[in-house]
Amino acid sequence: NRHPRGRQRSLQRIKALAKDAAATPDGARYDKEHGRSFAQQHGAALRKCFETTPKADPSDFDILIRIADTGKPLAILIEPETNVAKCLRGSIEGGKYPPPPRPRYWVDVEMHIKP
Repeated sequence: NRHPRGRQRSLQRIKALAKDAAATPDGARYDKEHGRSFAQQHGAALRKCFETTPKADPSDFDILIRIADTGKPLAILIEPETNVAKCLRGSIEGGKYPPPPRPRYWVDVEMHIKP
């Protein structure tokens, strides 16, 4: 295990918060809206990461993003931190998303890489 247990527990709690939020009607609507916005903003960056990262790791990863009421990311947690995930982080940090249902709102973007 590369991470201390405390970090793993925190990630699990945040994933649970994001999942619970997405289960509400407002959360489900926002999850779809955020997903479209994320794909539009970061699809090209993800492709570029695969092209430019030596030995690009195609493993799946989760991106947990805490979004401010303005739509700007407040925090970004990535698990596991593959080389592709690390490359994509800069694009995510510069992103702006639709305003969430509540301030300081967590979303979980599950990245499933298809060759």
